[in-house]
Amino acid sequence: MPKFESYDTAVGYGFFAEFDGVSSMLSEVGPITSEVKPIDIKHNLPDGKCVVKKVPANPEGGTFTMKRGLTDDDVWQKWYQLAVEGKAKDMRKTGSIVITDYSGAEVARWNFVNAWITKLEISAAKAGDTSPLTESATVVFEEVDRK
Repeated sequence: MPKFESYDTAVGYGFFAEFDGVSSMLSEVGPITSEVKPIDIKHNLPDGKCVVKKVPANPEGGTFTMKRGLTDDDVWQKWYQLAVEGKAKDMRKTGSIVITDYSGAEVARWNFVNAWITKLEISAAKAGDTSPLTESATVVFEEVDRK
């Protein structure tokens, strides 16, 4: 019987984003998606039989969504505006999503390369409603690495 290590499953107790030195407390994050698609390579054997082998393509970037309470902090709007204006060099940022435990110790970190906001959304406001307004940002990235 194989021996398994015992690890506690991470609880989404605390998490935040930090991109190029700017930190944002989040109320929600994810899912973080990334993909390596398969490529079919076809070979003909000496007997004429065709064999298909799957190999990995180059890794594709991915996406994630981060959400926070709406405040007067406009750092996400400024980041998004760089994409609106086509400032490709400035809109691409390096950063992380960090998960912490109850004591504030880091449990997991995903580092992103060339990330930028493709969509910015403010929640609906309703007359007489006292629910907090939120701001959501959909982020695309070229590379991700879990540390």
